[in-house]
Amino acid sequence: MHFKAPPGFRLATAESVDWATDQPLRIVSPDPAWRVSFVPERPLGLGWYVFEISFPPEGIVDVIAHISFSANDEFWLRVPSSSRNCFASYIRVSSPIYRMTLTISGSGYLTRIQEFSFHRLSPVSTAAKILTKLWQIATRGNFGIQSGVRALFEMVIRWRHPEVIAVAPSSSKGQLGEKPYETWIRLFDEQPDEHHTRHLERERALSRRPLISVIAIVSEDNAQLVRLAQTLTAQYYRTWELVVATQQQQVSTVREIFSQNGIERLTVLAAESQSDVATRLNMMTAHAAGEFILQLAAEICLRPNSLLELIRAVEIYPKVEIIYGDEDRIDSRGIRHEPKFKPAWSPDYFLENDYIGPTALIRRETVLGVGGWRAGLAGSHDHDLKLRIMDSVGSQNVRS
Repeated sequence: MHFKAPPGFRLATAESVDWATDQPLRIVSPDPAWRVSFVPERPLGLGWYVFEISFPPEGIVDVIAHISFSANDEFWLRVPSSSRNCFASYIRVSSPIYRMTLTISGSGYLTRIQEFSFHRLSPVSTAAKILTKLWQIATRGNFGIQSGVRALFEMVIRWRHPEVIAVAPSSSKGQLGEKPYETWIRLFDEQPDEHHTRHLERERALSRRPLISVIAIVSEDNAQLVRLAQTLTAQYYRTWELVVATQQQQVSTVREIFSQNGIERLTVLAAESQSDVATRLNMMTAHAAGEFILQLAAEICLRPNSLLELIRAVEIYPKVEIIYGDEDRIDSRGIRHEPKFKPAWSPDYFLENDYIGPTALIRRETVLGVGGWRAGLAGSHDHDLKLRIMDSVGSQNVRS
């Protein structure tokens, strides 16, 4: 695989990264990553340099730089993002560079480097950049006078320190009238509706396609049923079935609405009117055929790449038992808000707080093996199930 090198460097090595051994319990991206090394074609002088690299906007990309110096020093940096899939940093080189290694990860086009440079700043440019950065700190709105002075003093000390340091040229800024979460979505979130081709390519790269059984307790609310059908038929990953439970008198209506809205692999079960949630969940799981189950409330909307992300995670962690993800809310205008960024898997924290929630991909055989959901737990049935799964198979195969 050929990677574009910055002027003054040549490509040394390029290798695919095995996330199954290199990545912690939180999966930033389930796609294969690349570790690429470059070496200088000639010795570089000491001083301040500008590191800049960019990729196509499709998908998301993350870059970690590892710089090795001839003096056996090592420097690691998660390169700050200046805009979507574009990264930049000022780096002070305090001894000759021996090698620069980038770990490039994400769902984007990782091998298609558009622009890549590592060039030295002149003394005048360096002074101008320092003054600009100090002014940004001094005028930052959330600083009081004392905090601002202290930040300025610490920044001056940092810039004068003889060792290698890195400073972000500027932070990613929101557009006029944009709320912070809207800025995050624009810069760092997947855009599956726009990047249709890229996600289809990712789906075609799967080595296997296990069946997901989506289970849901529903009523004959037409709007909710149509929305649930639409969120599933829009998925890039197509190997799924829908198993729902509803009241006996609603079975035919529910089946008709789903069939009219494109649901082909469908099972509609009649639940007794007095049965509780746990009983209905167990009934649907028993009738499901999938290797994994995914519980959805009727009002939940999945993004078109949701099932694909789950299965790509299964592909790199084939023994996984539970996979969960972040969530937010969406209003009637289609505006997303109130994000819930869930922490990486923490067994101790989970004992006290079910921060995963009911919407998680769980191995069906394991659910049946621990006896499914238990009734009479007053809304804690999902937490109870996951705790028993942890006791049965261990907590090492949970991923976020």
